[in-house]
Amino acid sequence: MDASIVVWIVKEARAEDARAVEWLNEHFDSDVSFFLIEVHAYKIGNSDPAPQFKVIEQPNDFAVQVKKSNKTGEKFNQTMNYRQDFWTKFNDVLTERGNPFNKRKPTTDHWYDVSIGSSKCHLGIGLINKDNKIHVYIWVNDSKEQYDAIYAHKDEIESSTGYTYVWNRNDSKKASNITASIPGLDFEHQDNYKELMNQTIDLLVKLRTAVKPYLI
Repeated sequence: MDASIVVWIVKEARAEDARAVEWLNEHFDSDVSFFLIEVHAYKIGNSDPAPQFKVIEQPNDFAVQVKKSNKTGEKFNQTMNYRQDFWTKFNDVLTERGNPFNKRKPTTDHWYDVSIGSSKCHLGIGLINKDNKIHVYIWVNDSKEQYDAIYAHKDEIESSTGYTYVWNRNDSKKASNITASIPGLDFEHQDNYKELMNQTIDLLVKLRTAVKPYLI
């Protein structure tokens, strides 16, 4: 029998949802893989909202299966390969720099979350290869009060980090975001990867320092 995939997409995953999917992957037939995915809306500047899918729970050996499928010649999205390669190299640079923030496991996702010490918001990196950019952002989950507390110090934050941001309060949405762009990303031309990664890390560290006093 061919392998099957079951995908459960939710607006907000609960801990019990993740545990249930984890249990299914551990106890169900190995020919069936279960995924729990959160769907979010992501908007930069005046662009139309785009869906963002975040994998919350997946089979433990999924990455191994992906590598195996590549070796056996099965088709796998090349962009995903590029992303995983980027994050693997990004983690190597983080290690070289003494881990200024906690690493996350390299994935095929286009985003990489970084904790800022608050449940209301987090930092993140987005790989936007079609626009040849890396986005560094603050994602405010569901608190306009927190967004406003940060926005009140807009000038200080931009001055101390050396970047101009796109500020999206998104009044009709739960989440708000604050985004800066670093140009130069090209998955097929990687000579500048280390420079881009160091620039990204520098900005994340500066942004974390600049925003922390305004967390509520």
